[in-house]
Amino acid sequence: MKMAARLFRQSVRMRLAAPGSGKRGCCDALARHHGVAVCPDERYRMINDLDADRIVRLHSVASFEVRGLQDEQAEILFFDVTTLPFACEKHHALRRKGLSKDGNPQKVKVVLALFQSAGGSPIAYALFPGNTGDVRTLQPAFKALHERFKAGRVVVLVADAGV
Repeated sequence: MKMAARLFRQSVRMRLAAPGSGKRGCCDALARHHGVAVCPDERYRMINDLDADRIVRLHSVASFEVRGLQDEQAEILFFDVTTLPFACEKHHALRRKGLSKDGNPQKVKVVLALFQSAGGSPIAYALFPGNTGDVRTLQPAFKALHERFKAGRVVVLVADAGV
């Protein structure tokens, strides 16, 4: 197995085991608990190996695993939107300046829309450019969710007033 694949798997395990830790904390925990010394810069370089095809495959694997944890088809979905700022100032297809929920409108960010089951399990997410308003996320995110899972009907969708 390539180092990047091993590092990715170990990183995912550590994020699940210690979700509140940052990247450096994750690297420290990998070394402390698993004897794997990883420089945070290696983790950043690993992300460069995630091309569009790999991201689609990761979505499929994660979706399959989450569906296996649920006893029944999700009829209640919780939907929320947040912004994720970046330290860099470079614009990209997704990284844009826009309305900031954290009081930093000068930073570029992406908008993350997340669907969760009634039990709190993440079901799916969608990323939008940082200048996308919350109200413009629900319809495209829901359409993508429906197409991806060939979902039946959703009885209840819970979202905040911003959506």
